[in-house]
Amino acid sequence: MLLLRRPRRTAVARARAASSGAAQWRPPRRLPPKQGLYDPALERDSCGVGMVAHLKGQASHEIVRDANTMLVRMAHRGGCGCEPSSGDGAGMLTGMPHAFLTEAVGADLGVALPAAGAFGAGNVFFPRDPAVVAECKAVVERHVSRLGLSLIGWRPVPVDNSALGPTSLESEPHTEMLLVGGPSGGAPLPEGALDRELYRLRLAASNEIHATGGDAAADFYVCSLNTSTLVYKGQLTPEQARAAPPLPPRYPNPSPPPTVWGYFVDLQSAQYTSHLALVHSRFSTNTFPSWARAQPFRALCHNGEINTLRGNKNMMRSREAPLQSAPLRRCPRALLQSAYFGEAMSELGPICSDDLSDSGNFDAVAELLLRAGEIISPHTSPYLPELLLRAGEIQPRSRSGLPTPPRGLPSSARVCCRPLPAHECSAGDRPLHEAVMMMVPEAWQGKPGSPARKAFYAYNANLMEPWDGPAMMSFTDGRYVGACLDRNGLRPSRYYVTTDDRVLLSSEVGVLDHLDEAVVKTKARLEPGRMFLIDFAQQRIVPDEELKETMAAARPYEAWMASQPLLLDEWVAEAAVPPAPHPARGTLNSTLSMHGFTKESSDLLVAAMARGKEALGSMGVDTPLAALSSQPRMPSHYFKQLFAQVTNPPIDPIREEIVMSLQTPVGPEANLLEATEAHARRLVLPHPGGVQLHGDNYQ
Repeated sequence: MLLLRRPRRTAVARARAASSGAAQWRPPRRLPPKQGLYDPALERDSCGVGMVAHLKGQASHEIVRDANTMLVRMAHRGGCGCEPSSGDGAGMLTGMPHAFLTEAVGADLGVALPAAGAFGAGNVFFPRDPAVVAECKAVVERHVSRLGLSLIGWRPVPVDNSALGPTSLESEPHTEMLLVGGPSGGAPLPEGALDRELYRLRLAASNEIHATGGDAAADFYVCSLNTSTLVYKGQLTPEQARAAPPLPPRYPNPSPPPTVWGYFVDLQSAQYTSHLALVHSRFSTNTFPSWARAQPFRALCHNGEINTLRGNKNMMRSREAPLQSAPLRRCPRALLQSAYFGEAMSELGPICSDDLSDSGNFDAVAELLLRAGEIISPHTSPYLPELLLRAGEIQPRSRSGLPTPPRGLPSSARVCCRPLPAHECSAGDRPLHEAVMMMVPEAWQGKPGSPARKAFYAYNANLMEPWDGPAMMSFTDGRYVGACLDRNGLRPSRYYVTTDDRVLLSSEVGVLDHLDEAVVKTKARLEPGRMFLIDFAQQRIVPDEELKETMAAARPYEAWMASQPLLLDEWVAEAAVPPAPHPARGTLNSTLSMHGFTKESSDLLVAAMARGKEALGSMGVDTPLAALSSQPRMPSHYFKQLFAQVTNPPIDPIREEIVMSLQTPVGPEANLLEATEAHARRLVLPHPGGVQLHGDNYQ
């Protein structure tokens, strides 16, 4: 069924509508309200994802060309509207092309860029009304000044929209690149601090603009804003491009492919170089295409569906609800409390939004974990060198509410928990790949592993509920680039490493021409629950086992989990329940009827259960819903399982026990943005329904 997709209007029809003054229909920029069979809560993506990188971190234009070729070869994984030239979305994320931007900004704006890493850049979508563009820019520039940053300028992004279809063309935004530097005339910010300030700038400005309503709220969108990566994306198809100019061949007998950079002219420049690139071709499952919902997002791109999205969003909303109250923001037990941002955390919410797809909400939470982690202040302790070396060893808070120093340091050494100016802060403690491991955990309960690794996952299960479903995530923060697969392996991908240190990973093979065996050093598939990670600083691929053991050893997870969590199964004994007396003769049918059993359920379900079998059937159910039925119904009839019917195979925790668990932590949560022993102090139920307790059955 095709929902809410208008038929294509011819050029003549559009001209008549314009001449008559009739309002033309335009594709929705934000999600429409719930109507008919459409529900914005069911927004899902299912797409093609690819990654190209140089293992040694060497930037080149060929990385961008190969990434574009990969994207074009996965065009069949993307979707389109009524006209093939209006796509569901396509895009590319690259490293920051400093040499290209230095020349382009100098030519376009007449200013010199700071050194690499000392400024941030990002493409911004605006409405096409110049007056609204000016209003949006004024809001952004006011926040730049308020945060003590320096505005380098706005650079119009050159585009070629000659290949856009009518639907994409009618919703095409005006795109400019925002360039922001650190504090003018002051000391340079510590590593990572400028990215945090740019994160705050983007969210604060976006929230203020979106609160105004109107075209600005619907059309303003910041694709990315940081110091290390740049995103070009839109409601495009991968084929909307011109042929690339020939370059010296990299592999034997190449043929120049059509490129995705036909719309964004920047990507065609030979000076546009990068050491990595992520590409994404979007197929919006039961969703609306838009320029903003195209991928990659700011930190990752995703192929699959987050089936637990409703619960994930509700949990994040419950954590961030106190941010709207000043007294609750200062509460020591607040669930979203950042030592860096302090009370400015209220500017960052809402983290999750109904205007985003499942992938967009995942990206927003992952970026929060990356940017708002706990910070060590060099001005609060004379033990700066040792504190910085042991910044990951975050200790429980004392009764005063302040974190205690790492073991072995005097009690006078304080870990700062107050809001800090940017120039006082030094380093965070949660890399992007750790955030992804928290949100997409492997099936650790039913497989062998070290105690420390199991403790790491058990601890993070108390900290963050899994974002579960078929998923292949590819992510980067510029320092690392990687990918991971869901625990079931339902979105497979493969990777190649060539003899010249080129790394290729994509949703399928055959995405590059003439990748001969002679140039392939390693090839393999990404296994379920495993993570593939490149560390450009170490210039190597970090094996999955080494990566996760390193993460497990970063903090004393094993000690925290050994003494704190309460497993309900260990505190409840099995009760010997005597069998119920057999109903009196002649009353069995009335007793079954009284409890909601029908002849059909007795013949098809109970009979199979009596033989130790599970009844299987494939017929549709045309009986009334329990809530609407005039007949008495069993309590279980009022509950239905939610699942994405489009692409998911039937999976349940009984048949798939090796990769699924129903264990549910309950009890008070702690601050999501800091790692402390408090997260281990929860009660773990064997399944969400709990257990039935009898008076004498406690151990």
